[in-house]
Amino acid sequence: MSNTPDPIVEANEERFAKRFTAWTIIGLFSVIVALVLGISSYPDLREETGLRAAIASWRIDEVTARTWMCIAGLLATTTLLVRALLTIGAPAPPAWGRRLFVVAMCAALLLAGFTHFYANRGVVNRHTIKVWDLYHYYLGPKYFDELMHNGLYDATVIAANESGYSLRPNDTIRDLDTYRLKPVSEVPDDSPHVQSFSPERWQSFKDDIVFMRWYAGSNMFGAMLRDHGYNGTPVWNFFGSTLSNRIPVSYQHLTAVTLIDVLLLATAFLAVVICFGWRACLLFAVLYCINAANRFDSVGGSFLRYTWMAALVFAVCSLKTRRYALAGAFTALAAGLNVFPIVFAGGVAIRGMAAAVRMRGIPSEYLRYAIAFMITGGVLFALSLTVGHGLDNWRSFFAQMDQHSEKLTSSRVGFVYNFVYHGEITPESPQVSYGQKELELQAMQPWLNGLILFLLALVAIVCTRLDDTRATIFFGVAGLFLLFSMVQYYWALLALLVLLWPPEPRKWGDALGQMLPFAIMTTAYTALVLTGYLKFVNNTVMSALLTAYLAFVLVYFAWQNGFLPRFKRWGRKRVEEEYASL
Repeated sequence: MSNTPDPIVEANEERFAKRFTAWTIIGLFSVIVALVLGISSYPDLREETGLRAAIASWRIDEVTARTWMCIAGLLATTTLLVRALLTIGAPAPPAWGRRLFVVAMCAALLLAGFTHFYANRGVVNRHTIKVWDLYHYYLGPKYFDELMHNGLYDATVIAANESGYSLRPNDTIRDLDTYRLKPVSEVPDDSPHVQSFSPERWQSFKDDIVFMRWYAGSNMFGAMLRDHGYNGTPVWNFFGSTLSNRIPVSYQHLTAVTLIDVLLLATAFLAVVICFGWRACLLFAVLYCINAANRFDSVGGSFLRYTWMAALVFAVCSLKTRRYALAGAFTALAAGLNVFPIVFAGGVAIRGMAAAVRMRGIPSEYLRYAIAFMITGGVLFALSLTVGHGLDNWRSFFAQMDQHSEKLTSSRVGFVYNFVYHGEITPESPQVSYGQKELELQAMQPWLNGLILFLLALVAIVCTRLDDTRATIFFGVAGLFLLFSMVQYYWALLALLVLLWPPEPRKWGDALGQMLPFAIMTTAYTALVLTGYLKFVNNTVMSALLTAYLAFVLVYFAWQNGFLPRFKRWGRKRVEEEYASL
């Protein structure tokens, strides 16, 4: 009997898979939007009767939601393993195997997507609104003209006092100029930040603070003022200020605002479908949702917090379809919205320089990318000066970042955390302070910086042999992991890792590269369920597993592109020369 696949059967299976995947994604986001607008927008539904009240009253605890993520991750990892066993080395994978893959991955997406986008906030918590983050990233840009980056907390204390919600005199807030904690009593009533308000704007600010205080409650409201302030870039601030000053602060309005990020991410998923195909999109969507670092309860339910992610996905998709000018423009937009995505331009830059050396001239596509990047960056820079105080916007932002980005915290993931682990597995374990760990890193800095630059150079060398899309993703992810210890929710970009690999791998190396990110997230969520300790999961589990994974990708890409055989031949030649000299 022939093993040649039947073209008609192939076409039918492809049609089934596309439709099933499309309706799964459409259904998922439709349910999320319906739940947010139909249930979460009405906080008093639990006092009524009927189906809507029953849904509004449904509660699960945080451990249950995390367990659901473990199940989704295990299902996705197992499905990829089974598919690899069925397809690698087989001339015609069985039709039932393909259907099993589609149904199982869609089931994982429904469970992970519902938990990520809704259950983590609307079921575990009472509301979908993340008031802690909205306070910073809705009021921060709305009143940026008066408060800049460093005036939000002082003005909040004064507004709360005038509105009858005074904090206790011995309560502390963060001084956003020095990052030290200071007593509320040190906030002067005639703060220069308050003096910059007009009477109408000051009343508006007080009304918004009253809403935030009512929504957060007294304990959370006080704790919010010990965070690290509003840190949006001046480019992000332009968009945030434009929108927040046109949308009033109310329960219904802010609930609807939380859907902007969800819809932007849905659009990003659509872009992946168009440019990479439905299989890649399905994997991308599942990995995005089960990402243990990017839990939606961190900054989900907030305001424009994933605009940079959508722009970065659009940039990668544009590269895939060889629209270099569009890719450069979207990369500049992502970098303007959150700075760090500029590292993703490094992959194209390396490829462009390698091509220029090889061809003795820069190919036109890389010129289009660079020109579009610079023009878009220039336009965004100009727009960023129209809100606030011109160039002082950037001075204020970089002064804030100078303090903010150097801190080791429990919410960060990065290469350097591999070197400061002291066995902290649970909150009850013996603890070493972050201050002590920062001193340890300073002592290691000379050789650690050398190691990081060496590894980054290896990544850059390997990227010269990759195509532009894979070089952009690999250099971007590896570069950020090596150079920066970013806050957990910025690692949403790890979903891009699935786009490094063929949607249907025919080699075990490709299959492992595709499968391992899902195994990493499953392991991290399992650790979170077992220990309940975010510090251990972020600093240790995620950092160590990502180090191992990126090392695997580096070695595999080096071997796949001929670097390791060349190194082997070079080593053999050196040995022969040494023996000849004896």
